[in-house]
Amino acid sequence: MDKVFALLDLYKSFIGAQTRGDLHFRILNQTKNVIAYDRAILLVKSGRDVFPEGVSGNAVIDGEGPFAQAIKSLAPDFLTKAGHEVLVVSGDDILPLAAWGGAYVALAPLDHNSGKEEHWLWLERDHDFESPEINILKDIGEVAGHALRAQRGSGRLNIKDAAHGWRRYKKIIAAALILAFFLPVKLSATAPVEIVARSPRVVTAPFDGIIQKVDIHPGDKVSADAIVARMDREALAAEAETSEGNLRAAQAKLDRAARESLAAPEKKAELQALRAEIDTLQVSYNYTKGLLDKGEIRAGKEGVAVFSDVNAIEGRPVRTGDRLMMVADPAQVELLIRIPASSMLPFQKGDAVSFHLQADPLSRYETILSTMGYQASADADGLLTYKMRAKLPEGEDLRIGWQGTARVYSDWSVLGYAMLRRPLIYLRQVFGV
Repeated sequence: MDKVFALLDLYKSFIGAQTRGDLHFRILNQTKNVIAYDRAILLVKSGRDVFPEGVSGNAVIDGEGPFAQAIKSLAPDFLTKAGHEVLVVSGDDILPLAAWGGAYVALAPLDHNSGKEEHWLWLERDHDFESPEINILKDIGEVAGHALRAQRGSGRLNIKDAAHGWRRYKKIIAAALILAFFLPVKLSATAPVEIVARSPRVVTAPFDGIIQKVDIHPGDKVSADAIVARMDREALAAEAETSEGNLRAAQAKLDRAARESLAAPEKKAELQALRAEIDTLQVSYNYTKGLLDKGEIRAGKEGVAVFSDVNAIEGRPVRTGDRLMMVADPAQVELLIRIPASSMLPFQKGDAVSFHLQADPLSRYETILSTMGYQASADADGLLTYKMRAKLPEGEDLRIGWQGTARVYSDWSVLGYAMLRRPLIYLRQVFGV
């Protein structure tokens, strides 16, 4: 019954959307109240071309990035195969997207009878979609399609009234447009922002094995010598015991050979080989004993433990150097801003930054850039971004891990250039001039 009420609330939400952007947001994010998924993408098909128009959460997709290109190459065949039904694909079908998405993808048509453009909802997660979920997803697509068509219809203009208004006020409108073109504005770019630790200590696995126990919880305060996790050391303990026994046996053999050499000088030649064997066994024992001591993983720095969950670490097989957690000073934090390569501007150190956080959307903070990434690098979702850092405003108590949106300001320009900058970039890419 709860599912039925959730479905009805979802339908009401679609119908009550005031704008097209608001409707897209509700389709991408509120559908999760009825069907579980890791990420949702709104696809638009125009002719043979398919491109992502929106993504769930606070994420953005770089239209020229590898993930978007993979979708553009795979989606047309999927949509053609689906026809007007919900399609579930998995395994080798989505192998090029395995680095970014889940193991299963469901594609649901939203408004396949709407005209030149078709909208599709792409849902991905790590387990298969069941038959009842597919039926519900088909119904959701039909309701969302009606809402999309209603939004398109409500946006029509009265051409006759518009033409009459233009003739009456065309000189005033033309003058206002010219003045607005030269209105001074600051170029800016928006990007996701996160509160991160400055100079944290990364706690890693000391050797290959299994994490037997995690002794702390996320957010706990720890001292430098506090034990934060323990490796499974049974195999190492047995190996150390064996190495110690072999070392003692070799030492006893050397002592016996030394006594015998007093009566039989020809046996002195064996002493050097026995000493070399003991040295080798001693090195092996010391190495194993050292690993055994490292099985108790210590914080190495006073601060707060930063990791997601105990269950995500405990019992997990790890390799040497695998990251387990961070230990950070909660007073030493900064902003990490990831600006997509497609939105990059000639930013400089000291440029103004304003941001708000999802945990406190009513507050607006101001700061300046302190460092800038010299080269773009790929994030976990495949988006190429420039990493920029900024100091937190003094006196603000902001928690590590909080996320939000930042706007970074560059040089002054005119409004006309700011509006035409993206189209100019696109035209130069298309025509190569």
